[in-house]
Amino acid sequence: MTDRYALEHRLAPHVDERWTEALLLELRLRGVPGDTIGAVLAEVDSHVVESGEPAHDAFGDPVAYARSLDLPVDDEPGPRALLTSTAPTAVQVLGLLVLGWAVPPLVRGEVLDLTWGHAALVALLGAEILLLVRHADTVLAAVVRRPVLSWLALTASMAVPVALLLLLRGVVVGVPAAAGVAVGAALLLAGTAWALVRLRTHADDADPVRSPLGGDEPSTRRTAVLAASGVWLVPAAAVVITALALVIG
Repeated sequence: MTDRYALEHRLAPHVDERWTEALLLELRLRGVPGDTIGAVLAEVDSHVVESGEPAHDAFGDPVAYARSLDLPVDDEPGPRALLTSTAPTAVQVLGLLVLGWAVPPLVRGEVLDLTWGHAALVALLGAEILLLVRHADTVLAAVVRRPVLSWLALTASMAVPVALLLLLRGVVVGVPAAAGVAVGAALLLAGTAWALVRLRTHADDADPVRSPLGGDEPSTRRTAVLAASGVWLVPAAAVVITALALVIG
C-alpha cells in the first residue's frame, strides 16, 4: 500500500485503487460533496465484497460510471470568490518577485532599476491569475487528467518571465534598493498574514471525502496541516532566494 492510494484504501479497501482514484477524481471535478463521494465509494466497496465481482466488471469505466450518477453538486464559487481566494497567494508571489529583484542590487550597493521587463512580468502574473480564475475548472481537469502534459506546459512557461527580463531591458525608473526590499517584505508579510487569516476563518469551508461509517478525523487534521504548510511555501522560497543573494553577492 502506497501513500498515494491511502485515501482510496481507507474508503474502499476491497476495490482496485486505480479504479477508485479515477472515480473519486471525476466526482470531485464534477463538484459532488465529499460526504456523497464517501457514500458512493462505500456502496461500491460493499458490492465488491458481497458479489466478489471486480468494480470494473460491475460498474464499468469509473469516469463513465461517475458521469452516469445523478448526484447533487455543490454550488460552484463565482469568479469573485475564486479571485478572493487566490489574492493572498498572488500578493505573496509579488512580494517574492520584488525581493528577488531588490536584494541583489542592495547587496552590491546599487540602485534597483525597474525595467519594462519587470512591468511586463507583473502584468503577466495578473493575466495568469485572471485566466486561472475564469477557467479554474478547465485548468484543474487538465492537470488531473494530463499531469505529464501539464507539467511540461508549466516548465515551458517558466521561460517566459526570463525572456521578458532579458528582452525588455529599458529602465522605467530607478529606486533605492532598500525601498524595494522594504516593499517586497511588506507584500510578502501582508500576503502571508492574509492567507493565514483566510485559512482560519474559512476552515469550515473544507469538504473532505468522508466515509459514511465515520472515523475520518485524522484525515481532516492532516488536510488542515497540509493547507497551513502551503501558506509558508512562498515565504520559505523568499528566505532561500535572499540567502543565495547574500552569499553570491
